[in-house]
Amino acid sequence: MEADEKKKYTFVQAINTIRNEKRAKRKEKNAERRLEKSKETAKKEEKLDAARKARKRQQHRTEGKIEAARERKRIRGS
Repeated sequence: MEADEKKKYTFVQAINTIRNEKRAKRKEKNAERRLEKSKETAKKEEKLDAARKARKRQQHRTEGKIEAARERKRIRGS
């Protein structure tokens, strides 16, 4: 290789190295963002599950009261 070709080759290698480093840094940053997003989503889902559970508990309680009232009415009616 001639000196001029060597310089070009070294320059291209340096550019590729920089590009690869940027790519790796970007990939790492995106992984961090995904991790934060998944934590945030898990917290939201946990809150939603608690609300669903409370709503379902209240619904079953209401249904039980209605059923108990029907049963009392049926017993009195007999």
